[in-house]
Order: sequence, then structure tokens, then C-alpha cells
Amino acid sequence: MTVITYGPVKMTHDFAAIAGSLLGALLVVAAIELVNIQRSLGAERHNLTLMFAGEIKESALALRTSTSIPLPRRREVESRVRLYLLLNKTLHRYLLILYLIWSIDFLVAFGLLGMVINWAATEGSPRSSLTAHLIVVGTGFVMTVTVCALVLRFRWMYALTAWKERVELAERMGLPPAETGTLMRFWRRHRDPQWWLQGKR
Repeated sequence: MTVITYGPVKMTHDFAAIAGSLLGALLVVAAIELVNIQRSLGAERHNLTLMFAGEIKESALALRTSTSIPLPRRREVESRVRLYLLLNKTLHRYLLILYLIWSIDFLVAFGLLGMVINWAATEGSPRSSLTAHLIVVGTGFVMTVTVCALVLRFRWMYALTAWKERVELAERMGLPPAETGTLMRFWRRHRDPQWWLQGKR
């Protein structure tokens, strides 16, 4: 008969205290981030709607009254509405992904913390190496997911801010956002020797 062993790791009260403290801290981080996501990305969705409010109003009124916007303005309105829908859809997808990641992170951490508390509260708790390994692996998973989710939110917020700046600049220049970005990179390349240090905005 083959006996499966899990190495020298054993459940002890010291280990339970350390794991419980770490998991409790990760639960607090997850709960705070769930609120922060709504405050940051949720607020950005509102700001995005305000940014395109004029074009949305024109498009909505034209649809409701079954009238056509004059041709020169219609192209601009349709272009801006398409851009708004694209950015809004992308932001909505970001929200859903981050909510899913943090929900999984929270549930796993909560389950592991419950396992630690249950073990510590049981009289004559066995020093099970399987339980200890499960908690170690689970805690490592929660820590990894926490770091990845924080990095994702930072990158997505940076990308969204860059898009908003490009759209606002395009409005001032009277050019499409893509053409504005190309023009600005060309200008910086010739006027600023360290343009590449400023990112791709």
C-alpha cells in the first residue's frame, strides 16, 4: 500500500495564527478593493457619459423624432457616439472582470480563514499535514490573485486616462483621436529628445 505524505509541514497553533492574520488582512484588502472599483471605474463610466453628453443627446433626439442630423454634423456625431459605445463597453468589461476576480479572491480567502478558525477551535485538533498544505497553497493563490488584480486595475485606469486625454485633445485640435495621437508623437519626436520617456499618450 502506498502512503501519500505531504512533507514536514504540520498544522500548529502558531501556523494557524499566522495564516489567520494573513488571510484576514487579504480579506480586508479584497473588501476595500471591491468598493474602490465602484468608486474609480464606476465613476469613470459616469464621467465618460458626461464627456459625450452632447452627441448622445443629438443622436437620441434624432432617433426619437425620426429626423436626420445635417450631413456634416451627422458624421461627427456618429463617430463620437461609436467611440463612446466602444469605451463604455470596454469599461463595463473591465468592471465585470475585476468584480469576478475579487469575488473569487474573497470567497477563497473566507473559506480558508473559516478552515483555520475551525481547526483552532476544535479541541485536540490533529496536526494534519494535508490541511496545512491546503492552507499554504490556498493562501499563496489568494496573494497571487490579489497582486494580479491590483496590477490589472492600475493598468486599466492608466489606459483609460490616456484615452480620455487623447479624446479631449482631439476635440481641441478638431481631429480624430487616432490621428491626434500620431500627430503628437511625431511632434514630440522632433521637438523633445526624451519624448519616449513620456509614454505613448
